[in-house]
Amino acid sequence: MPTRLYSVVFDTPDPARLGRWWSETIGWPVVFEAEDEVALAVSDDDEVVPSLVFVRVPEPKTVKNRVHLDLATQTEAEQQALIERLLSRGATRVDVGQGDVAWTVLADPDGNEFCVLEPRDEYSARGPLAAIVMDAANPAALAPYWVVATGWPVTAEFPEGVTLANPAGVLPDLDILAVAEPTTAKNRVCANRLTSWSRSSSRPKKSGASPSSKARRPLYGLGAIVPGTTGARPTAEAPSARRNAVSSEASSASAFSRMIWTGSARPLSWTDPRST
Repeated sequence: MPTRLYSVVFDTPDPARLGRWWSETIGWPVVFEAEDEVALAVSDDDEVVPSLVFVRVPEPKTVKNRVHLDLATQTEAEQQALIERLLSRGATRVDVGQGDVAWTVLADPDGNEFCVLEPRDEYSARGPLAAIVMDAANPAALAPYWVVATGWPVTAEFPEGVTLANPAGVLPDLDILAVAEPTTAKNRVCANRLTSWSRSSSRPKKSGASPSSKARRPLYGLGAIVPGTTGARPTAEAPSARRNAVSSEASSASAFSRMIWTGSARPLSWTDPRST
């Protein structure tokens, strides 16, 4: 049973406010809304395009996110107009050490970093969300893990990282880029992976919720671990560590994603080899 890239999840003190900010930014409608969670999707077919999910957490943001979004533009004039529009709606300019580059780094009203890209041929006329970007110490070494986790192949390798592309031929891509800084805190933006499930409206059913050992095994073999444990692969002889790791994060569960096997420190969660 393979896993796939299902959603990008943002921690936030106010899911409704941040969810609607991003809905206006990229033009994706709100498809699910509850007191503690808001979800956006470009279409009903989130089997193809990952959704954006915003979940309530009490903790403030303290460090640079290791996962961020890249927004596409078609012309330099559109890039500048988008930047100005986002700044007028509460975004701020951010210096993350990017230097003199063609793209602009901003932060949303919660401080989550994202990039407004200059026009690029590979993103031309293919939608507003260009890429989901992950930081990694060694992108080439990490890429095989995410190929298995998402089912997306590597389509480009370059000095700064690698790109995985959705086999359906749609954006966003998944870019894994080299950074020197290690993970120091729980990520406030993360990528969710899901095993197959039965669909009804926009909500997952329990019938496809629990990942089988067959789905877990390839990711364990590539270095996935259960958050809150020593890093050893969970075994039948030591289920309590797995349960404890799950229950310790129960307060930040996502209603839209509660039955989902995720790739970050959340219920039913496992991290990749460098803790995305």
